[in-house]
Amino acid sequence: MTSERWEQLLEKLRGANLIESEVRDETDGVATHTVVSRSPTGRVKLEFILKPKFLGMQTNYTRRVGSSVTTKPQYSSDETVTVLNVYEWKDEQWIRMDEQKQLFH
Repeated sequence: MTSERWEQLLEKLRGANLIESEVRDETDGVATHTVVSRSPTGRVKLEFILKPKFLGMQTNYTRRVGSSVTTKPQYSSDETVTVLNVYEWKDEQWIRMDEQKQLFH
C-alpha cells in the first residue's frame, strides 16, 4: 500500500466517523501510524509502517587469525518500504489477520 492510498483510506474512515483512536510514532527512522476503528466485523487495528529499504549486511573483517568480524545493516537513504498490518479484536487481544481475509477493497 502506498502512502497516498493510506491517506485515502484514512479520509474514508474519518468521513464515516469510524476511527476510535489514532497514534503516530517515529523512532530510529521508522514511522508508524496506528489506527483503531470500527468495522462490520468488529474492532480493527490498522498499522501502517514506513521504513528505509534494507539493502543488506556489510561485513568488516581481516584475514588475520584471531581477528574479529563485525556486521552492520545497510539501509537506503532515498528508498522506503511501506507495510500494512491489520489486526482484529478477538478474545480480549489483537490477532493479526491473514492476507486471505480481505476487509477493505
